[in-house]
Amino acid sequence: MDYKGDIKNATQKTQLSYGQLKNTIYTLYGEENLESIIQSLLGDSATLAYAITICPNTSKVLRWYYDVNKGDGYICEK
Repeated sequence: MDYKGDIKNATQKTQLSYGQLKNTIYTLYGEENLESIIQSLLGDSATLAYAITICPNTSKVLRWYYDVNKGDGYICEK
């Protein structure tokens, strides 16, 4: 499956937060395949994206986002 292409076609945004990415995948493929698709898209950085999102101190200074056009996840300073 072309997950990156499907996500790109499903949204008009250029960047998605981790939560928005999960919601988009859930909408497209359902809950059953959610984690495996995230792992397929992000590889080892899926754990990093999750950690940045849920850790209060880290999320105050860092932001993780998925670049829809490039199909990759990135970290930037807030």
